[in-house]
Amino acid sequence: MNKTYLIFCLVFSKILFSQELSEYDLKPYNEKLNFKILDENDILEKNDSIEALIFVFNNPVFKNAELSITNNPQLKEIKLFASSQELLKFISDSQLNQLTHLFFERYKGTVLEIPAFPKIEHLTIQSKELVRLNMIKSSLDKLNILDIDAVKLTEWVTAKSLIELGLINLKAPLLENFPIVSMPKITQFSYYCSFRELPLNLCDYKELLFISFNNYFPVKVDKCFKKIIKKGVYSNLTVYDKIAGEIVSETLSKDRKE
Repeated sequence: MNKTYLIFCLVFSKILFSQELSEYDLKPYNEKLNFKILDENDILEKNDSIEALIFVFNNPVFKNAELSITNNPQLKEIKLFASSQELLKFISDSQLNQLTHLFFERYKGTVLEIPAFPKIEHLTIQSKELVRLNMIKSSLDKLNILDIDAVKLTEWVTAKSLIELGLINLKAPLLENFPIVSMPKITQFSYYCSFRELPLNLCDYKELLFISFNNYFPVKVDKCFKKIIKKGVYSNLTVYDKIAGEIVSETLSKDRKE
């Protein structure tokens, strides 16, 4: 009976794991990369053909993931689902010279500190629980794409200047302040937030073409920025009186007006 019960538990856990996998995006951002999907029980030995790893954790056991990463320093992309601050630090300390894309999703903690990733070009952070995000020591000198989806985020600190940042997508409806002051290469900027004032220096960004701002708090909008939106590509600045509230003002690009 014990053996039958054990077999049932193993089969049932596999079914649950398969259902959970179906909810994840289990392909690399760069679909041309050869990749493997691993869980906490898997170890990938040295395999030079593998360029991306996707980890899905059911339990907080990360030793095998560390071994898989150590065995394969050629990785260009890593996706982590339900991972930990400690594994993120391990990846940073490993100094993977070819790693340019990092995805940290389904994070269950409330506080997250992003360690140094001076060669990362694309960073995604997704969490339904994250409240405080610290990127001060991240050294994101080459970051081109930043995607943050954190519905409970209220505190975010980072470097004042991200000189290579070209695209930012920010979904953090409780966030009241935007910490970046200078993004000279920004071309696409979208957010869903409750900023008390619009991000600084918007009128100075000559390459900014696509804008989608949804602000859940009444803010002052400079005339120069309204002109940029009107000339933009399918752009909008929509201001609400509160989250799930009424629209108090809206500026649309010419190609969005009927």
